[in-house]
Amino acid sequence: MIKNFLTQYKHLIKEGSWVFFGQISVAIIGLIGLRILTEIAPANILGGATLLLGTLTLLKNIFISPIGNTQIRFHPEYVNEGHAKWFNENIKKLYLKFLVLSILVFIIIFTVWVYLSAYTFNILLLLILILYYFLDAVKGFKINRLSAERRQKYAAIWQTADALFVNLFFIVALMIINNVESYLAGQAIGLFIGLLIFGFITYPQIGNKNQQNPDDEEIKSKVIKYGLPFIPLAIVSWISNLGDRYIISNYLSLNEVGIYTAVYSIASRPFLMVGGILSGFFRPLLFHKEGNKDFLKAKKIFKLWLFSGLLIFGCGLIIYLFLGNFIIKLLLSRNYAKNVFNIFLLIGLAYAIFCINQIIENRLYSFGLSKKVIFPSVFAAIFNLVANIILIPLLGLEGAALATLGSFSFQLLIISLTLYVI
Repeated sequence: MIKNFLTQYKHLIKEGSWVFFGQISVAIIGLIGLRILTEIAPANILGGATLLLGTLTLLKNIFISPIGNTQIRFHPEYVNEGHAKWFNENIKKLYLKFLVLSILVFIIIFTVWVYLSAYTFNILLLLILILYYFLDAVKGFKINRLSAERRQKYAAIWQTADALFVNLFFIVALMIINNVESYLAGQAIGLFIGLLIFGFITYPQIGNKNQQNPDDEEIKSKVIKYGLPFIPLAIVSWISNLGDRYIISNYLSLNEVGIYTAVYSIASRPFLMVGGILSGFFRPLLFHKEGNKDFLKAKKIFKLWLFSGLLIFGCGLIIYLFLGNFIIKLLLSRNYAKNVFNIFLLIGLAYAIFCINQIIENRLYSFGLSKKVIFPSVFAAIFNLVANIILIPLLGLEGAALATLGSFSFQLLIISLTLYVI
């Protein structure tokens, strides 16, 4: 039985292994980089960079991600039809149009922020942020194609090397000049080198089998129908995962934002990494069985996925409870690690619940009920926003962690009820 399973799903297991390698490598490099960062940079640098990059993330989610989701979904179909090159070129044109538009929006936001705050207009910082955003978007476009073509080996090697370059160069940059501009410039340089090597020099080319291509308007139609519904989810996800940083900055300080971001990162990353590995293995099986109307096996796969998640995440929380202080001291410098155990534990619990939410969401996706995911996410985001506004002034960083835990728990309740009643 095991032999038949290995033979049947040989390619899936091989691809999953490369995904596992990529996620583990990126996580380890990221944690090492964070450890060094907390030694050489004060928390306000990390805090300031987090808020700036968070704004870029929101713009990317609104303007770029809908096109990226369409690219991943439909690229394999056009490969089979012999129109891969045509599809890639049209997606590229849309990417560039919305990339330029989002950059213009960011310039306006940056200018208004400077005008309303006590800061002077920093043209160097603005140019570095635009460069970082542009490079990250181009990388995303090229990585999406690799994912759609299931070139997991190449993607994993690129992402590992990219993480190494980014962390290496921002560390070097901070050792030369210890400020936000250096931190961001180092990341941009790392992105550029990785993109140059893996995105251009060695990047696999696309062939075009058919001479007569479909109408160019077809791509725009697919983006509107398939990609645009992801925008509300992207916005509410941003509020739930990054919105608290801005409230902390308003009520507390950039220094507190930096400390919270560092603790948040080391507490959430292991759960996100394991959740991603489980998803990479179980989701294709679940969708395949559901698509073939093998409903009994699909139900068993979902239950196994959910049980595996509960077991692994439960073990992770036990480790956090008993070894949390050791993990904090190992991965953060002394200036970042003071009195943060409760925050670490709360965020760990929150992201264990978050990963369970994703398993249930994928079950709804397997039914073709993606709209059912929107309302729980919206309610959770509203809960998160209100809870942060109330709790951060009262409890500080622990209040932010409690708000995150409460919103993800509320989301789990609603989405579980949604799955139960369908």
